[in-house]
Amino acid sequence: LGNNRDPKRPVLVGSELYQEQKKYFENPLLVHSLGLTWDSYRSHFGLQGIFFSAVDLINPLPRTWRIGFYHFLAALMSAGVLVWIADILRRRFGWPAFWGFLIPLAIEPMLTAMAPNLYWVVGSWLVPMAIAMLLADEEDSRRRWYLIAAAFAFFLVKFLCGYEFTSTVILAAAVGCLLGVKEFPERPSRILKNVAWIVTAGIAGFAVAVLAHAAKQGSFA
Repeated sequence: LGNNRDPKRPVLVGSELYQEQKKYFENPLLVHSLGLTWDSYRSHFGLQGIFFSAVDLINPLPRTWRIGFYHFLAALMSAGVLVWIADILRRRFGWPAFWGFLIPLAIEPMLTAMAPNLYWVVGSWLVPMAIAMLLADEEDSRRRWYLIAAAFAFFLVKFLCGYEFTSTVILAAAVGCLLGVKEFPERPSRILKNVAWIVTAGIAGFAVAVLAHAAKQGSFA
């Protein structure tokens, strides 16, 4: 992650910065002809930048189409995860829960604006919650361990893409543990155990992301 900077011009912000960076992406020869420098974004590991850069290496679309295509991919991932969560709710609570979950989100302006964003990668925030919902009703011990491992992996992906809303993402996933419908002996203690595992997976994912970030930067500073 980072941006091309023209040392002869003042630093831009907001939409002006976006349009300028998009211009440089679509016309890479400008980077050399204008003598631009590269400012790395060092606040986190930047996994999303690595991912989209890898996709860009094999993307056959014209460069003027690619940014829009990547926005579409990010929005599609967010929508896919939301539909997955809604389908879990449908199987447990019926169609009213499905539509009651999706329709407010579809018309909510902040989420619809953030979903295509290549920095936020909103879909990565929601996968741990879906996994926790599956864990809530899972009886097989081996599959439970697989789900906990998957939760850790997706927490790690999210935190490698940024540390924003760390506690919210972990606690939202923990809420998923409350959404089971199967009756188990000692249900309250089972719920608490699931919550503890999901929170532990989230904290572990955060810790590993911080260590990976520090290793990439060369220090914790």
